[in-house]
Amino acid sequence: PSLVILDEPTGALDSRMEEKVMHLLSRVNRVHGTAIVQVTHSKKVAEYGKRIVYLKDGEITDETVF
Repeated sequence: PSLVILDEPTGALDSRMEEKVMHLLSRVNRVHGTAIVQVTHSKKVAEYGKRIVYLKDGEITDETVF
């Protein structure tokens, strides 16, 4: 697909599996050009992104909310 949307893709995973999933998603993005949109509460997971959009109280903000 050209777009994958994920809601807390690593929320129930241990740290080792979290890293594997995020590396896989990064590879899918890099190799296939698939856009990955994810929602997360994890700063570590968010940092895999090329662009981070922060939401606070339903509004886009420049404020880091982690």
